[in-house]
Amino acid sequence: MTGDQEKLLLLYLFRKIKDPNMPEIAIVTDSVSDLTLDDIKDLPIKNSTLKLDIKGEIYKDGLEISKQQFWNYMIDEKNSNKNFTARTSRNFKCL
Repeated sequence: MTGDQEKLLLLYLFRKIKDPNMPEIAIVTDSVSDLTLDDIKDLPIKNSTLKLDIKGEIYKDGLEISKQQFWNYMIDEKNSNKNFTARTSRNFKCL
């Protein structure tokens, strides 16, 4: 399958499974945007929660670790060798 064929297939699949109440254009963001559910509740914005890998422990951003806890970790001098990764989420495909 060529790149153009794959794009057409994805567009076809999107149109087949698209919620009829969803507008033609939507904004998709992740939890790093710091938009709260209240901020986006009446807007065509879909938000995906990223997973944060901090020293081998996996946390759902904003759910299992607060923004304040994350930033406290980042500025703590004891964590001079910070090991942090924002893992991409498969949830984007489900939005």
